[in-house]
Amino acid sequence: TLVIDPEGRVAARVIGALSSSSILTTLVKETLAENG
Repeated sequence: TLVIDPEGRVAARVIGALSSSSILTTLVKETLAENG
């Protein structure tokens, strides 16, 4: 799973299954907060 920042760069990468959707939600929120 890749999280892409608003500039098109890879901001986070998760290899394997996510144990909870909240992990992905947190990664996206943190990426947006850093760039936003």
